[in-house]
Amino acid sequence: MVKESKFYDCLRNYLTYNGEYQASNVILSEDGTQILGFRQAINTVYVKSAAIEGVKILKDIRTICDNAPYGKFFSFTQRYYDFESYVVFNKELTSNVVLALLAVFVVILTVTANLTVTVMVLFCVALVDLFLFSLLAMWDVKLNSVTVVNIVIAIGLAVDYSAHIGHSYLMVEPPDFDRVTKRPLSNFEKRVFKARGALGKMGSSVFHGALSTFLAIIVLSPSDSYIFKSFFKMWFGIIIYGVANGFILLPVMLSLCGPISGLTYKRKVQHRAPSDKDAAGKQPQKATTIELNVLDKDLEGAQDASSEVSSDTVEDLDDGGQGGETEAQRRRREKAAQRAALKQSLNERTMQNQQDLDAQAARLKLAEHGGQGLLPGSSANMADVDARHAELLAQQLGVPDDQAQRRALREQRRELKR
Repeated sequence: MVKESKFYDCLRNYLTYNGEYQASNVILSEDGTQILGFRQAINTVYVKSAAIEGVKILKDIRTICDNAPYGKFFSFTQRYYDFESYVVFNKELTSNVVLALLAVFVVILTVTANLTVTVMVLFCVALVDLFLFSLLAMWDVKLNSVTVVNIVIAIGLAVDYSAHIGHSYLMVEPPDFDRVTKRPLSNFEKRVFKARGALGKMGSSVFHGALSTFLAIIVLSPSDSYIFKSFFKMWFGIIIYGVANGFILLPVMLSLCGPISGLTYKRKVQHRAPSDKDAAGKQPQKATTIELNVLDKDLEGAQDASSEVSSDTVEDLDDGGQGGETEAQRRRREKAAQRAALKQSLNERTMQNQQDLDAQAARLKLAEHGGQGLLPGSSANMADVDARHAELLAQQLGVPDDQAQRRALREQRRELKR
């Protein structure tokens, strides 16, 4: 037992003679009366599993160093690099996946401008990662730095298989009536129509993209490298689960609770009369705006109005002898009358639009020739007028026209007629 007053003298003698190999592990003060720092090696059993045993050893040693009464201690070895990665795996993986899903949500919402479709696409993308964890357990693939990177990459890859289907669903416009039976379609039937249209429009493109990606990674399957094998297994699951969610799950979800977009197709064609420079002695006419509404769906619904009126009338006459008019018969008669009125209104609007177009074309021809009539029997004059009228009509409709080409065409026609 060494006395405290002689401890540092004995320590210096030991480090100078017998324990010279330990001199580099101890740092003394300049006067040799205080230990400023020391280094001590410890031995542990071999760690087989860095993900389980390594994490436990690292946490235990850190607890011992934090609770030591001799100041600040720390422990270090090269194996700690492997242990440390598994200590922060759960936290880093969770934060990266959440941030990736948030980025997907923002991008899809910006592209589709529809919250319902965005949530459905995000759900399909998140399921791909969930299925990948089950695939890792089935194939006995450990959660390490290689697999964690692929799990985060899977979110970006799975978006490609679902986002295109969702966007195409929004672009399909469902009809209001069945093309064969002419009956109104329910909301469910409209969703099914949109889902089928989305698959028919973008299904082949998405499938070809998935197939080309699969052919690119299938060459890694016979490799003996752990990284290549893990890479192939992860990407195999990403492609299979991504395509399954985009082709099966997403269309079913859209057909059940997807949005039904109602687009109104309307176009305005503006015809302007020529100025007083072109037609002397004429007052400038106001611009005539003809609004052409696409009413195909309403026309289809009104085509059978007359037949429905007659059938409803027959039914009412048959039931009239049995008693008074029922509520269902009254509603049916009112509905038939409304359809007949709609058909008559559509016919009147169609005739009025045609008359306006004919009158406007006649005014354009008359204004072009200064109010003078055509020369009878002059085919060259007729060809020139037709070409000039086509040019004016194209200019009024906003259609690009090559004036030089049309002027040359009129000259050729005059030469031919001469």
